[in-house]
Amino acid sequence: MIRLKTLLVEAAPVSEITKDNLENAKKIVNGLVSRGFTTLEATALAGNMSVESSVGGKWFTTSAQDRAGAYGLMQWQGDREKAIKSYAAYRGKSTTDLSLQLDFVKFELKDGYLLHPGDKTKTAKEQLIPSIPVGLVYIVNGEGKPTKPRVFTSADTEVKRFKNSIKGSVSDTTTALCTNTFRAGTPHIDRRISNALAIYKYIQKGEAPTEDHPKSKTNNDTKSETGNVYIVKSGDTLGGIANRNKTTVDAILKKNLGLNADKLSIGQKIKI
Repeated sequence: MIRLKTLLVEAAPVSEITKDNLENAKKIVNGLVSRGFTTLEATALAGNMSVESSVGGKWFTTSAQDRAGAYGLMQWQGDREKAIKSYAAYRGKSTTDLSLQLDFVKFELKDGYLLHPGDKTKTAKEQLIPSIPVGLVYIVNGEGKPTKPRVFTSADTEVKRFKNSIKGSVSDTTTALCTNTFRAGTPHIDRRISNALAIYKYIQKGEAPTEDHPKSKTNNDTKSETGNVYIVKSGDTLGGIANRNKTTVDAILKKNLGLNADKLSIGQKIKI
C-alpha cells in the first residue's frame, strides 16, 4: 500500500546535532508526550523525524518533500499523504502546521485514523473524516464499501506496526520504527539512532554539543595514540564514528572483519 521512498536529503554530518536542532527536538518530544506518547516513543519518533524532515541541516521542516512526493515530519506518502491532507482540511489548518502534524501522528499511530477511536458502536460515516482513503481505515467489501475498522480486526495497521516497534531502549525502538513505521528507502539507521540518543540525553540532562564538537578530536574521544584506532564510548554509533573521522561505515567494516555495527561495546577498539 505504501511505496518505499528515497529521501531527498542524504546522510547528515554530526554537525547537525546542534543546540537549535535539539531545542526543536525537545518541543517535538514534549508535544508528542502531551498527546499520549511515552518519552521513549516520542524520542524514537523524533530521532527518525530528524532524518526524514531534515532540510539544509535543519531538523523538523514540516514542508519537507522528496522527489517521490513524500511529505512532512514523517514523509507521509501514498494513502498516508492523502490522509494527512484530508485531516488538515477537516481541521481547517495548513498541512505545514507543526501542531497539526503532531496531532496527525497521534491520529495515525494511536487512533487508527478514527474520529472515535475504541468506539465500536460508531458507523463508518461517524468515524471517517471526509476524503480519507477508506481502505486505509476500514476493511472494504467487494463493492468497495467499508465494513469494519481495520484496528478492530487482525489486519495490518499503522497502530499495530507502531505498537510492535516499541522495544526496551531508544536505539532498538528507533531502529524498529524506521523499519515498521517510517519504512524509509534510504534508512541511514546510524544517523537516526545517533540523533535519537542525542535528543534523549539533551532532554534528560540538558547536555548539548559545543560549537566545535563535530570537529573535536582528542586522544580520549576519537583516536588512540597510534592515530588509527578508535575506542568506543557510551552512545557511539558506527555512523557517528565514521563521520567524526572523515571516513565511511563501509571503510571501517572492511578494516574490522567481524565487526557488528549494531552491537558496539564501550571500550571496544576499532581500526579507522
